[in-house]
Amino acid sequence: MAKVIEDEDPDLLVADAEAAALEAQALVTAIEDRIMAGDESVSHEDLSKQISVARFASKFVEGARAKAAQIREDRAARARAALAAEVLRDAPEDGKELLAIVDRLIADSAAFMEKTDAHSAKVRGWVNRALELGVPDKGVPSEEHAGLGVSGSGDILVGDVRVTTVSGRNVLALLFHPVDGSGYFSGILPATDPDRIDAARGVVGNIGKAAV
Repeated sequence: MAKVIEDEDPDLLVADAEAAALEAQALVTAIEDRIMAGDESVSHEDLSKQISVARFASKFVEGARAKAAQIREDRAARARAALAAEVLRDAPEDGKELLAIVDRLIADSAAFMEKTDAHSAKVRGWVNRALELGVPDKGVPSEEHAGLGVSGSGDILVGDVRVTTVSGRNVLALLFHPVDGSGYFSGILPATDPDRIDAARGVVGNIGKAAV
């Protein structure tokens, strides 16, 4: 097998060999044309020699292709070995780091749900007490009822203050939203869609006296 030189360009190697073969064959054709045209200065030796050169060039193309294939395979083998070494070097020992994040997400989500559920329960309690005290549920504060009011969506009003319930589940759905109906999620917090992020922040940020 021919010696493979590492810095050789396999494509250029084949292209050069093919070009030389085409040139050699073209010279064979040219000599044959001269013979058929009656050029007596062309000898049998001239044609035989050029045919031999063209045949050699054709075989050299085959050799160049084989050499190019070997160069490509050698480079691919080294690349595979390098990739294997990189994986073994850089892969984590285990998933502890990611598991810790998962545990925090679970704990934080549970805490968020507990807080939002408790907030909404308190608001509903205020609404029920207001209704029991005769506060109208017309969605506007009533001066006759100490400025209290109840909205149709279940908010409690005191003058200019509106305290709303909040669905923690809806907020999490905005942030952890499926790409499609498959149930696969597009990513971890925050969602990539700025409108969804703004909507989630708006829901949470506008539940109390100092709405943001």
